[in-house]
Amino acid sequence: MTPYDFRRNPRFQQTRRRFAFGLGVALAAVGLGACGRTPTRGAWSSYRHLPPIDEPVVLSGDAGDRPIIAAVDPTNPLHIFRVPVTRRIEFLAEQLAHGTASIFEFFERSMTYIDGFKVGFASDATPDATVLERVGACGTFSGTLLALCRCHGIEGRYINFHNYPENNGHTVCELLIAGQWMLFDPTTHIYYSAKSIPGAQPLAYEGVRDRYLAGAPVYRNGGNTRSGRDLYSGADIFLKADPQGVIGPSRALRFPLKLHLTERPVVTRPEFGTTFQGAVYIGAAGTNHEHRWDLQGLVPGNRYRFGFKPKWLGGDLSIGDSTFRIITTIEGGSFMRQPPSTLDFSTGTAESWSTEFEATCTSIGQREGSKSQDSNLFFFAFITRFRNGFVRQIRYLQVRAL
Repeated sequence: MTPYDFRRNPRFQQTRRRFAFGLGVALAAVGLGACGRTPTRGAWSSYRHLPPIDEPVVLSGDAGDRPIIAAVDPTNPLHIFRVPVTRRIEFLAEQLAHGTASIFEFFERSMTYIDGFKVGFASDATPDATVLERVGACGTFSGTLLALCRCHGIEGRYINFHNYPENNGHTVCELLIAGQWMLFDPTTHIYYSAKSIPGAQPLAYEGVRDRYLAGAPVYRNGGNTRSGRDLYSGADIFLKADPQGVIGPSRALRFPLKLHLTERPVVTRPEFGTTFQGAVYIGAAGTNHEHRWDLQGLVPGNRYRFGFKPKWLGGDLSIGDSTFRIITTIEGGSFMRQPPSTLDFSTGTAESWSTEFEATCTSIGQREGSKSQDSNLFFFAFITRFRNGFVRQIRYLQVRAL
């Protein structure tokens, strides 16, 4: 594969010129003796005082906090979480790119840099907190790589795997290179290919999954010393995680959830966690949550009620936006009356939502959803007049006999 040359990227040309001046200012500020004068464009390689690449300068304070790509900019891969890309991340990306000859050298250097972080929780889930505190997990490691790449004009997106390993999950990212998506996992420092040869082209997420489903060989390239490499990057997570795929407000993931009439008829907010993944909210946030509830332990011919208690409405709300619209379908039973089609938050909170049905088998598959503006799918994610909204902090879900 022909290496991608950063120097042909207009965005990289711009950051390259800014880097020559910005580095001088930043190094002077930390006492490294930078000259502070603006060098010519040809002086890019003359900065011999660049810190070792495993210890790049990370800007602190207001200078680093300044957004250079807005939190709502759709070209920002972090915009689904309303997180900006800051000058701190751009400055770091410029250092990591210094001296690289291809885009893959930059990816490799960036993932090697992330390898040095501890696994845990920073003060928040932003790339800035991750690099300042040198700690994070799969989601923040992926977000950091996406933000670093976006600073050089490289598009990217998150891929989530839920409910595998059991009560767990994983996040990786895809990067768009020369019109093709390529999958990278900065947590395990891995990319995937169809051939076991040096320089083999990285596969996209769909390509990796399709090959695993077909039993075709998939090769994992790279790797670090973090535990769980096989668990989080092998075939099983692509074959068993449910749901999985690209995330975003317009991309519904259908979470499989269960209640049992006698063994577990109620699940409450403190119990959601990793066991009831997806139950914490319904609708379109950074991840678009659709619910598919499997209601078990029923008696055919008997009548039941299924419902939940919402807490509040969140998202990109405008004045007057207070109605969350729902479409509900049922399999293995029939509704006794048409289920409510909306949740009304005009007073700040909404009444409990419930639907009554008659079972025709011992297990009912019930899906809550709403019609997407972008496809023919049904999912619990549409809010009247706008797309990005969700019902947050569901207090409980319950199935009971009537």
